[in-house]
Amino acid sequence: MAGISLVAGLAPAAASAIDGPAPAGPVSATGDFQDGTYIVVLNDLPLATNPGTAGSDLAKTDTTSADAVAYTDRLLAQQDAVLQGVAAEPTYRYTVALNGFSATLTAAEAAALSQRSDVASVTKSSLRQLQEVVNGPDGGMPQPDTEISPDVLGLRGQGGVWSQVGGPLSAGAGTVVGVIDSGIAFDNPAFAGEGIPAPPASWSGECETGEGDDAGDFPASACTNKLVGGRYFVEGARSYGLEVADEDSVSPLDTDNHGSHVAGTAAGREVSVEDTGGNTYEMAGMVPGAHVAAYKVCYDFSNGSAGCAPEDSIAAIDAAVADGVDVLNFSISGDPETLEDPVDLAFKNAAAAGVFSAASAGNSAGDDVPVAHLGPWQTTVAAAVHREEDGPVPSVGSFSGRGPISVDAEDQTILKPDIGAPGINVLAAYASDADGPNWGYLTGTSMSSPHIAGLGALLAAEYPDWSPMAIKSAMQTSAADYANAESNQAFVGGTGFVEPRDFLNPGLVFDSTEADWDAFLADPSTGYDLNAAYVHIPQLGTEPTTVTRTVTNPGSADATFEASFAGPDTLSVTVEPASATVPAGGTAEVTITVANTGAPTDEWQEGDLSWTSGDTVVEIPVLARGQVAGEDPEPEPEPMVERVFGSDRYDTAAEISALYPDIETVYVASGTGFADAMSGSPAASQGSCPG
Repeated sequence: MAGISLVAGLAPAAASAIDGPAPAGPVSATGDFQDGTYIVVLNDLPLATNPGTAGSDLAKTDTTSADAVAYTDRLLAQQDAVLQGVAAEPTYRYTVALNGFSATLTAAEAAALSQRSDVASVTKSSLRQLQEVVNGPDGGMPQPDTEISPDVLGLRGQGGVWSQVGGPLSAGAGTVVGVIDSGIAFDNPAFAGEGIPAPPASWSGECETGEGDDAGDFPASACTNKLVGGRYFVEGARSYGLEVADEDSVSPLDTDNHGSHVAGTAAGREVSVEDTGGNTYEMAGMVPGAHVAAYKVCYDFSNGSAGCAPEDSIAAIDAAVADGVDVLNFSISGDPETLEDPVDLAFKNAAAAGVFSAASAGNSAGDDVPVAHLGPWQTTVAAAVHREEDGPVPSVGSFSGRGPISVDAEDQTILKPDIGAPGINVLAAYASDADGPNWGYLTGTSMSSPHIAGLGALLAAEYPDWSPMAIKSAMQTSAADYANAESNQAFVGGTGFVEPRDFLNPGLVFDSTEADWDAFLADPSTGYDLNAAYVHIPQLGTEPTTVTRTVTNPGSADATFEASFAGPDTLSVTVEPASATVPAGGTAEVTITVANTGAPTDEWQEGDLSWTSGDTVVEIPVLARGQVAGEDPEPEPEPMVERVFGSDRYDTAAEISALYPDIETVYVASGTGFADAMSGSPAASQGSCPG
């Protein structure tokens, strides 16, 4: 339990399809519709993935050119056509990261929209609730020490990663980290602008000052070269009939601590802080040199509740992609039981446009709530201990969301969580408070996710031409082992604990694109063929299963990699070719064949597949479940046939006639010496066929 990681609140989609070409016929509705708030996704591509305006690893999404404006008008016209069947005005229109709208609909309206051929999905939405903040593993305040994450991860100090990239203020320089959360404390020294260059020319974000009595809470001067954007989104929550509490602010200002803490963890500057005992600690985020943009979607409400509306989150993603972020962090839970949560689909299109995103794995493992944020285009992060007094280092917290993903067994082809990072007793910025320090410790996957977001910005700054999936893969294949066997299970800790000292030179990366993700969504049961940094097969057959992976060498020299596998005796994994030479900047294709050789068919098995070249080791987990290779499949049951017969053909005809009293003539044909019977076949073929 931690920070503002949220309980899943989206109901299963009433109808679903991937963002892409319109289907040939209407989308079929499933489930019962109710009056309420809905997110409606249309089939045509948004600006982020439309070929004429799409973003990429090196270019931002085009939202302002004549072509972009014309395409936006086209999308809005399509939305208008769909909205003609709806009485309410839309809460939001989405055109950048998603093509669709949110609105309050009657059950009949929602059902009708789900049947339209131009509608991909109609998803019932509800507020995602905030969880209690836990400041230590036992609920108590920890004893601070200097073993904080920048040191544990090898970023700081002589020979550290920051020194390798030019120093702390060079780490992440030129990138913008967007944080979708509860806002930001603009006056916290972690976000001071001194010594930070201006944001890149491609940046088009803004600083919104708030509304009504809160207009002065976030002044225009709040934005600096460090904090380059601040926006807020609240209409989704208001569509539920909620109003922001007086103690909160309808502005980008953080009054909760969570958003500031997350932003500081990802990209806060180096700041010395002092406790009441006079002890000093060096607080810093992963990329002190990166820019920060805050998108507030989480609030305290006047009725005593708190949370974040999915409609507001999608609007924030839409705005962030248009503004030009390089990285997004989302420490807010998702729906753990669907691959097509509209919020996650917006992140899919953002990833296709070159935006790396990290998301929290969830904090309810103890309540048997499975891991959330299931899309392979996201990096879903488990929370691990990283401070020596908290136990073995590192190890995954007991609360951290676990796999396998909670979808149909045959569709469990995606590994989640993806990776682990520090998430217990993390030191970072707080909201400004005259009665207390503007820094503190928080625990949860809300805290582990921004570590990965910040480290993603570090890689994006060093390798601007790398895709979000190449960045994700570099972290995964270079990850370190945990300190205990449970944490090293991929369903618990993903591919391992992030290791920045190794990910700058990953050896090989596994890349994928929007087309790959769309193919996966069209048939999730084939997801084990996705070009991911793992192999995940939920249903092995009696014959071995073979998958293909394309590996890319991002280095400057050709390299030869030797494959090896370590795992249980009952799991057979072979690679062809066993030795592969991958040219600099080039690719190679390998096949991986997996078979169960003796484990129970319902038991998940796991091993590690490695490719080694000199001192470089590229390692991925292999997980599989299913039948034992070589076993004969269980025979199909014999069909139940009612046999009718007599002592001869005349008696047989009489028995059949008794079964069908309304039939005037029965023809009995036999090929065994009864020519007259055979002559009856043509007549029989012209007659009635009972039933």
